[in-house]
Amino acid sequence: MLFQKSAFRKWTGLLQIVLALVLASSPSWAAQLAPQLQDRLDAIDLSDEVRVIVRMRSPSRGRSGRGGGRRGTAHAGRGKSPHRSMKRDFDQDKIRRDRIFKKHDLGARPTGPSSPPRSFSGGRRRNQEKSLWIINGVALSATKSSLLSLAKDHNVLEVVLDETITLAETLTATGSIPEWNLSAVGAGSLWDQGYRGAGVVVASLDTGVDVYHPDLGPRWRGGTNSWIDLTDPFQTIPRDPSGHGTQVTGLMVAGDLFGNPIGMAPDSTWIAAKIFNDQNQASISDIHLGFQWLLDPDGNPTTDDAPDVVNASWGLLNTVGDCDLEFAADIAALEAADIAIVFAAGNAGPGVGTSLSPANGGSGVAVGAINTNLDISLGSSRGPSACSGGIFPDISAPGVGVWTTDKSFGGYPLYAQLTGTSFAAPHVAGGLALLRGAYPNASIDELEAALVETAFDLGAPGPDNEHGQGILDLPAALAWLGAAPACPTQSNGLDSDLDGTQDACDNCTLVSNAAQRDTDLDGFGNRCDADFDNDGAVTLQDVAHFINTFGTTDADSDFDGDGYVNFFDVVVLIKSYLLPPGPSSIAP
Repeated sequence: MLFQKSAFRKWTGLLQIVLALVLASSPSWAAQLAPQLQDRLDAIDLSDEVRVIVRMRSPSRGRSGRGGGRRGTAHAGRGKSPHRSMKRDFDQDKIRRDRIFKKHDLGARPTGPSSPPRSFSGGRRRNQEKSLWIINGVALSATKSSLLSLAKDHNVLEVVLDETITLAETLTATGSIPEWNLSAVGAGSLWDQGYRGAGVVVASLDTGVDVYHPDLGPRWRGGTNSWIDLTDPFQTIPRDPSGHGTQVTGLMVAGDLFGNPIGMAPDSTWIAAKIFNDQNQASISDIHLGFQWLLDPDGNPTTDDAPDVVNASWGLLNTVGDCDLEFAADIAALEAADIAIVFAAGNAGPGVGTSLSPANGGSGVAVGAINTNLDISLGSSRGPSACSGGIFPDISAPGVGVWTTDKSFGGYPLYAQLTGTSFAAPHVAGGLALLRGAYPNASIDELEAALVETAFDLGAPGPDNEHGQGILDLPAALAWLGAAPACPTQSNGLDSDLDGTQDACDNCTLVSNAAQRDTDLDGFGNRCDADFDNDGAVTLQDVAHFINTFGTTDADSDFDGDGYVNFFDVVVLIKSYLLPPGPSSIAP
């Protein structure tokens, strides 16, 4: 079945996201204090302060906020502006939010000097608050007394500790041959056909990038929308005292100044968000800000400057064997904008069940590490996924003794030989960049499916919890995209993509569904009724709308017409999102 493997993975990821986020919305309407925060509060005095992230509950939104009429054309191009409504709603809710914070004595005391103006909407304010419209939240400092009061407010969804995470240690290696990794995944085959990633933008969400490296500097996109340092806003030129981000970015896009190819997609350009400080530590709130910046680097939603692919070679080290969906909404927002995200699977192996978050959350692509013998690395994290119970990782790529760029500060050394899933992940990110360059009109779902469906099987026959689907096989993925079967025709459908044929690429059928309310007033209860933004497809943007209205009386989201948006509607939403025909209304 077309996309069968990737569809199951996305279904489990979507189910985890929806259920986790809506569970916080019912039944008591009181805010939840996360367990880690509760433990911290139990250990401090009422007047002591702690850094937290406050997620707000969205006010009920009725039909007036939906937009009118039936859709015109479906998917006129790659949409990268679903964040517009998120930012707008967040800004419009400011008065209510400030009133709530004032009521509980939050956010009133400056904790340091004013930060300089930011290049994006949602930076630090004078009282050191951080506006996180991507999750409808705010990061701030508050006393224990204020937080206990806030927890009783029905306008607040959840309060979590703004923890600091540490990047895993980088392991050096010796003995392998330069370029073995590129040959193992077939990158040269695509280069020979002229596919080198031209016109594609990749992003590093990491420790920064050394812009003075001769194999990376020329490939920086440049401009004020191509770099942000969330640890030091005065740093306006890409930098990387740690080196980890430089090493990762090199495997995606570095050139071959001295004759040895390094990067998977050498004609692509890069941008970067530095979320880890120079001691390799990052706050949870700064990671949210990093995701937020990636959606709209220049702060202008009318421009298309978001990346095509994001690499995140890090994880929450305290979640080995656990499921933490802290960044689920961020990832969903990126995917709704047709931005791919790739995660390192983690280095907690060889034990069974050593997946970690956010790689095990079911969204994005989780990548394990393969050595020169095409065996799984001893340290590569194993499945099953702690979130879904399914196969983990999704796919594998070279991650033992791979050559890449190193921090140079304009001098030497220029290269390093490294081991870890941090360096397996950028092979997949770079591979997606190559496929995007070859098929610029393909959706990210299609590109990811191509990688997963065609991975070369390793280990036990079939998918397994060491290698995932197998090792990345780029020539096979390229051929798969070129030979993708046409959508089967159907006689009982609506030609929503206007290609002249009623087929399975069309998102909506005309067959009545008694369990779904006819919210678009077309005379039928069908999966079109879950297409809140009228873009012709039920996408993660519509899922985000649903989550924000859960527990309200919003007419659009109340599919079964019982007067409330509840768990009965969750089932309908998931079917509308995934089951054929759908979710895509894009004809290949």
